Amino acid sequence: MELKLNEAKDELIQIRVTKAEKEEIKKAAIARGVTVTDLIKLALNDFCKE
Repeated sequence: MELKLNEAKDELIQIRVTKAEKEEIKKAAIARGVTVTDLIKLALNDFCKE
């Protein structure tokens, strides 16, 4: 998984994942009852708290 900040637009973060990682993320989102976007936001918020 690779994170990339778009310097031109500070509010955008690009996340590159493999197909296998994409499917894993989808399954995790479904299991939690949230969207993939919300799951990623939760993970980033948890990461920033550390």
